[in-house]
Amino acid sequence: MILRALGIPASSSATLNASDIKASEYGYAVLATGLHHGIIALEDGKINAHQPMTRAAMARALVNGFKLQGHTNHTFTDVPTSHAYYKDVQALYALGITTGYADHTFKPNGTVTRQNFAQFVNRTLHANSK
Repeated sequence: MILRALGIPASSSATLNASDIKASEYGYAVLATGLHHGIIALEDGKINAHQPMTRAAMARALVNGFKLQGHTNHTFTDVPTSHAYYKDVQALYALGITTGYADHTFKPNGTVTRQNFAQFVNRTLHANSK
């Protein structure tokens, strides 16, 4: 979705060295292109193509893909400053792309449905158009 929003076509020549997906599998070119553009990253040599995306990974993909920047003093109780995705989550909050949950959490390990991801991409496009 991010590649489409940015007008970047999937490249059939893009490659990724991930242990959990083969070049012949559906979506390989899209994932390889996303990796090439720094939107997504390998984790422990895996792309996790067959796993649901976490909210933390979504935050990183949005920040990297759209080159988002933002800082806020607001903190989520489950995303301390030492968290690997802290700056990404902070940027989404600062730009009004996320508000988190009523209990002051972001739930970084929670999963994102396709519908949720589309909503976050839409919010990001709206935030970038201001």
